[in-house]
Amino acid sequence: MLKPKHRILMIVGAMLLAIGLSYTILVNIQLPSTPSEKTIKNMETAEKGAEFKAVAVRAPRPSQAGKTLPDVTFYDAEGKPVRLADFAGEVLLVNLWATWCPPCVAELPALDTLQAKLRDRGLHVLPVSLDSKSTAEVAEFLAARRVEQISLYVDTDRQIPMKWTYAGIPASFLIGRDGVVIEQFDGPREWDKGAIFDSLAAQLEK
Repeated sequence: MLKPKHRILMIVGAMLLAIGLSYTILVNIQLPSTPSEKTIKNMETAEKGAEFKAVAVRAPRPSQAGKTLPDVTFYDAEGKPVRLADFAGEVLLVNLWATWCPPCVAELPALDTLQAKLRDRGLHVLPVSLDSKSTAEVAEFLAARRVEQISLYVDTDRQIPMKWTYAGIPASFLIGRDGVVIEQFDGPREWDKGAIFDSLAAQLEK
């Protein structure tokens, strides 16, 4: 038989051992950590990148060459409604772009130069912004980049994404005097030089 004093010591020792084990378990449990501000920003950047990719780079679509584009209404800088039929008899290069699309913005100077070089020979470069920004904001965006040779058009009603077929933006359509698409270009181009410039110039002689 253990004496009461020894029994008390054993009980106290067992309690201390239990407390020690509990502390060890709690220390080694890894609670979910709160993301740092840097991690949150990186996550937001990744999400925006994924959203941009989903909007600007869609699955490949059949070319519209040899076809007439569906009728749509877009607007000029003064808010006047415009249709492709308003340019009947002209050779058009319709370019779909947006201020949030880096490849689109990168090719704007080349499109501007292209218009300056081939305007007198009959080419009409027709850039149509797919921005959700106001017309005034898009105009300021172009002015800040000294894009002066091409006129501003905006698809305020979002008709083009719903009715036209293209892989993503930038997308361009070379349209002949008869209103039929001669060639479709998905992605940016160096419009003002090289083989593509020569090809566009040749179309103006037909």
